[in-house]
Amino acid sequence: MITFTDHLLRGTDRHLSLDSVRVQLKPFYSSKGRPSDDPELMMRMLIIGYCMGIA
Repeated sequence: MITFTDHLLRGTDRHLSLDSVRVQLKPFYSSKGRPSDDPELMMRMLIIGYCMGIA
């Protein structure tokens, strides 16, 4: 039986550090218009999608 601690999402969160993504991409975002989506979240969604065979 898979527990919550063994789940794929928890494992990727433990081993994947994307903290610097926002800082590195900040110069490319405009201050005008609608706020952009969080780049860290978007990258996590892509990685999880590929791992789970969704994308």
